[in-house]
Amino acid sequence: MSGKIYLVRHGQTMFNQLGKVQGWADSPLTQSGLDDAQACGIGLRDITFMQAYSSDLKRAEVTRDIIVKMNGSKNIEVYADERIREMCFGDFEGLLETTRKEGCSNVLLGHVDIPQIQSMIQKRIIGPKDMLNASCSLDTSGYAEDYDAVMKRSKSFIDELIEIINTKGGNILVVTHGVTLSTIIDAYPGKKLNRVADLKNCCVTEIAVDEGTVEITNVASMEYVNNARGI
Repeated sequence: MSGKIYLVRHGQTMFNQLGKVQGWADSPLTQSGLDDAQACGIGLRDITFMQAYSSDLKRAEVTRDIIVKMNGSKNIEVYADERIREMCFGDFEGLLETTRKEGCSNVLLGHVDIPQIQSMIQKRIIGPKDMLNASCSLDTSGYAEDYDAVMKRSKSFIDELIEIINTKGGNILVVTHGVTLSTIIDAYPGKKLNRVADLKNCCVTEIAVDEGTVEITNVASMEYVNNARGI
């Protein structure tokens, strides 16, 4: 059997807009986030979904419900699963993202130099895993997760969906989060991500499942949102 998993990052939130760290912490969708979710659902109208999942965080659940409504698939089963919630950033939750980057810079370089860190990311000297593990190493709360921990839980979830498609066929919608999405993209063959920052709100990543083969065929695409707006 065959089908696709359509992975969508949630719509823009207040914390996204304010440049704040948002992992297990949550904040409401902005008007832009609500509008993008509606456009994403309209752009996906040609896709019939048999199931729709999101993480158990409100921003993902709201995005999922809007996409399902605008997509128009009938008799769709809707679920939430904590395995695809965002990485927990521990002490950094709710702080400015620049504060986290300063901490990462200090760990990776021995001093604070965000422009240098940004340059090293662009040159792929430093990857998402390096940055995220650096911030995890600074946590004192005991809540922060490292990259591999997030990949382990997210992959176990996606593996279950792959088995569902292998058995029944069909398409599945999944609304999740930026870092979680990046770990999923790392875990399977196919197209890859250059930077976590490329995962814009309501972008779509596609995993094709066909008779047991699995391949990421589309990464961080805004085409569904843009098509709905005639861009």
